[in-house]
Amino acid sequence: MHTFLIKLKTFFVKLFCNTILSVDHTQDSIDRAESFLQSLKYFTPLAFILGTLNAWYMDNQEFAYAMVVIVFINMILGAVMHFKTGQFKWEKLLVKTITMVIVIGVTYIVLEVIISFAGEGMIVTGFRAALQIATLLYPGAKILKHVFVLSNGEYPPEWIMRKIYNFQENGDLKEFLGK
Repeated sequence: MHTFLIKLKTFFVKLFCNTILSVDHTQDSIDRAESFLQSLKYFTPLAFILGTLNAWYMDNQEFAYAMVVIVFINMILGAVMHFKTGQFKWEKLLVKTITMVIVIGVTYIVLEVIISFAGEGMIVTGFRAALQIATLLYPGAKILKHVFVLSNGEYPPEWIMRKIYNFQENGDLKEFLGK
């Protein structure tokens, strides 16, 4: 992990320096052109990644907002629950929340990439919807568990909790949304 951070820092330092040198009028034109080409080498992958993320975000704004809100609510309710039991620690709260965001992000990205090769169609759209619901249910189910525990099992109703656990087990969207 440490070497990755050093490489990332080096990447941005080279990008910054080459960009500055490419517009520095005290340098020769050839040196400026070389610095410009070097900065293009660093900007291209960054621009590709940012463009891809932007395109995904434009198609999935509601999902992204929902994910941020649900993770934040989970963090708050988890803190309340652990505070009530006397086990609250800031470090643990932040580590668990960051871990959840990483797990959600990596899993969602991998599955979304796999789905993207399936093309378009009703089955792919249904699978993508199930993926997004399952992704939202990971922190969402934790929220409902926190609420269930904080309300001493009174809310949400037990049948809802069973539906959530069943969906997490079998992924049957029709059963989850059905009667």
